[in-house]
Order: sequence, then structure tokens, then C-alpha cells
Amino acid sequence: MAGLVSQRLAQDHLATVPAQADDNLEQKIRARIEKCWPKYYPSLATRPAPEIVRHRTVERGFSVMFEYELKFGRPRSEFVMVKVRRDSKFGAYLPEDVTQAPQLLRLEFDELSRAERYFERRANGLRVVRALDHCEELNAVVIEKASGTDLGVLARTNEEEALAAFRRCGQWLRAFHEKIHTARPRVWTEGEFEARLNKRREKLLALGVADRHLDPLLREAVRLARSCRQREVPYSLLHGDYKLRHIWAGPNSIQVFDFGNVHSGPCYVDVAAFLVELSVLKLGHPWFDTERGRRYSETFLRGYFPGQPPQLLGLFTVEALMKKWMRRRRTWSRTTFASTLQTCVRRIGAKSLVERWYLDRWFCARIRESLEMVVHGSR
Repeated sequence: MAGLVSQRLAQDHLATVPAQADDNLEQKIRARIEKCWPKYYPSLATRPAPEIVRHRTVERGFSVMFEYELKFGRPRSEFVMVKVRRDSKFGAYLPEDVTQAPQLLRLEFDELSRAERYFERRANGLRVVRALDHCEELNAVVIEKASGTDLGVLARTNEEEALAAFRRCGQWLRAFHEKIHTARPRVWTEGEFEARLNKRREKLLALGVADRHLDPLLREAVRLARSCRQREVPYSLLHGDYKLRHIWAGPNSIQVFDFGNVHSGPCYVDVAAFLVELSVLKLGHPWFDTERGRRYSETFLRGYFPGQPPQLLGLFTVEALMKKWMRRRRTWSRTTFASTLQTCVRRIGAKSLVERWYLDRWFCARIRESLEMVVHGSR
């Protein structure tokens, strides 16, 4: 009995450590904002200190996000987001456990600041959220909260405004690749492409995808890669996480944020990933109009490419679809409806059946469409 009591006490102690760590972190963040708000908002520096209210805390992947409202009195409030980076996707933030995150967060802040300096000089509706502070001792960055509407929400509710926003998305990404950074051509080889496909294949097989569905598509992708005339692709620094929920749009502008995955690579990786984000609007919302999604994709591509999209883009989209397929095998969608449905079918033992007959067929169809893009581009 004594052993069980000791074990329970130890477990309770461990369970309280993350909460204490999070509370201590929040107190330090609040103290930083109280000290530095005049630097964040110099035009308000002569006002009395604002009331600082924390609205929410969100854990997302490698980040913990805190949202604060700075109440300067009616009618004005300012909203800031504080992003703390950790090494693990799960668990509480414990400063003593962090090793790689500080360098990655420094890179994120520097790239956000660099993009901000470039776009703030131009009246073209292309923006990033404003970088306010890099707190090295807290492994955190402070940014102004984006204004407007989440682009994923806008895409489902207002097609006219969304089309203008998607054109700007293409223009923004091209400027990031070619103006803020310098895109340079490099030789692309089908051998590298085939090796990446095989890695994705092994992971999909491990998740339960049948090889009879997957292998014919991959054989066709490899065949097209070997026959493709294009042999150079532009390389630059990539945003790395260019997706709908990381872009907020208003009537005349977009704001991009979350530079936490910037890295060098082929520019088509960012483009293809965004096209896949558009395609899964239909997956998460079966009632979403397919033709509307196609219009969004075409508008985005016209914003990015001065002419016709290149032949190889279809092969990069195949890779991006396989990556998304892996993630959706784990979690079908972020929508409440899909999450509830997934829980229900798991409880009745039908999860694998739904995945085979719906999810896998859906991604196979999208891969075939991307391969058709390569075929048409070769004519």
C-alpha cells in the first residue's frame, strides 16, 4: 500500500510540473509586455499603461501560442500573439528541455522582419504581420495579431473577395521567392524524385494504404518524370508552411504569418503545397463547390506564374498530395463534423473501411489529376 501511495504522489507531482511551467512562462510573458508595450506601439506611449488581458492559449505542433489584448481605453485595443517554440510537438514547454528551438525561432523572427521591411514600402496589398519583439530568454516572439479573415473561412463564404485574395497569394509567394530572396535555377533529376516518392510510399503502406491502389500511380509518376523535358527548377528560401490558415485577408490586402518552417528548396514545393491546401477544402467540407475550388487554384497560379504553369509542377503536387494523405490518414480533417465522424466510425470498428473507401479513393483521384497536368504540359 505504501508503494502505491508513493507512486501516486510521484505521478501527481509530475502532472503538476507542466502546469507550473506554463504558469511561470505566462507570468514572464506578461511582465515582458508590461515593460515593452511602449516600444511595440510608440504612438500610444504617452497614454497610461494598458490593461493586459490574456484571451487564450493554443498548443499547435511545435508551438504554444498566447493571445493578449492591450486595452488602452475606448475605443482602442491592440492584440498581440506570443509564440513560444519547443522541440517536441507534445507536452508542456519546459525551458530546460529546449535545445534546437531557439535557433529556429531566431530564423523565423529574422525572416518575418525581412519580409515586413520589403512589403511595407509597397502599396500592393501584400503584407505580413508586424514583428514586435524577439524574447531570447523566453524563446518567444511577439507579433501583432493578423487582421481580416482566415482565408480558409473566406474561401467558403465570399468567393469574390477570396478570388482577389488568392491572386494576391500567388503574387506574395512569387515576391518572397524572387524579390526578398533570389531564386536560382538548379538541375532537377527524376532519381531524386523517385527516391522521395518511395519514402512516402513506405509511410503510406505502414498507415494501411493498399499497394494495389498506390503503386500504379507511382509507376505512372516515375514514367512521366523520366520523359519530362523540363530539367531545371528555381530554388530559393521557402515559406515552408504556406497554407490557408496562415494567411488572413481583407478587402484590399492579405497578411501572411508563421515563418516557423522556412528552409531552402525548390520553389514549386511551396506552390504545390498551397494547391493541395485548396484541394482539401473539398475533403473537409464535402458540400464545397468543386468548380469554385478550381477557380481559386487557377487564380492563385496566375498570380504566381507570368505564363503557363510548368510541366514539373504536377509532379511536385503528387508529392504534396502524398504528404497530405499521410496526415489525413491520421486525422481526416480539422472540422468538428469530420472529427466527430472519425470518432464514431472508430468506435463501431469501421475506421479502416471508411479510410479505404473514401479517403484513399479521394487522394488517388487527386493524384491522377496532377499526373494529367504533367501529360498536358508535355504537349
